[in-house]
Amino acid sequence: MPDLPGDLAATAASISPSQMDVTMHIPEEKCRSEKSVVEVQETAAAEFSSLSLDDPGLWTHLSSSLRDFLILHVKNFMLPKDNENRSFHPTHYSREIPNGDKVERPWLMYSKTQKAAYCFCCKLFQSNVPAILGSTGTKDWKNLARNLSCHEKAANHQRAFHRWKELEMRLRLKATIDDQHQEEIASVSLYRQNVLKRLIAIVRMLATQNLALCGTSDQLYVPNNGNLVKIVELMAEYDAVLQEHLRRVTTQEMYTHHYLVKTIQNEIIQLLKTKVKQKIVADLKSARYYSVILDCASDISHTE
Repeated sequence: MPDLPGDLAATAASISPSQMDVTMHIPEEKCRSEKSVVEVQETAAAEFSSLSLDDPGLWTHLSSSLRDFLILHVKNFMLPKDNENRSFHPTHYSREIPNGDKVERPWLMYSKTQKAAYCFCCKLFQSNVPAILGSTGTKDWKNLARNLSCHEKAANHQRAFHRWKELEMRLRLKATIDDQHQEEIASVSLYRQNVLKRLIAIVRMLATQNLALCGTSDQLYVPNNGNLVKIVELMAEYDAVLQEHLRRVTTQEMYTHHYLVKTIQNEIIQLLKTKVKQKIVADLKSARYYSVILDCASDISHTE
């Protein structure tokens, strides 16, 4: 296990923790780099003008982000009179069921550019055989009542309506699959960063004291497993982060990437050594005069 030479160790001791920021590759599980729901909605809002929000005739190419944005922001569906002075009768906003009650039709929309009525949910969730109300819209005002009745009884419309309401509920609760995935990634990343910060601090302390890091084993809770692992075991008795980390390692929740093996210790040492050298070079360049004092340290094979 390589140790820092004496001159580097002395310089490391003079560097504050804030100066010892080290960039290190943290292995992560493969995941989708999807944007959060808020970022997606902001992007969709920029793509859609205020005019097209109320006009389904202009919704030609709908991405999933635009669909989510429309579900959250399109609320009032208005059907004004056409050029022939035919108007949409308010009774079409609802239908009467056999027991006499009225059920609202929240999915009905009107396109000013196409002068046609559309189904909001069928427009967003089109099937392999899209309905007229979900594709080109209907302009048959004379037979509108019959067409609406047939449309809302169709299986494709009912599936689209359920998908609309389920997605709307998840979006409003901010509980989409992507959001949950992003939260899990952020939580794992923060956890690993906290573990690495403590391990880097331990390595830095051992290097400044010119103490060896590893022993004959790098396993937890065994004799002669080295100064670093022993200090980690000690800190875990008082530090919640390391305590949780050792629990995951000992219960085999983490088979890899637990950062206690020799390869990770060597990588941390090399990163710290590079940072110390950079600090020494910066001091030399900023000084007008300087002197050099050489010192040697023997490794485990008694080679200086």
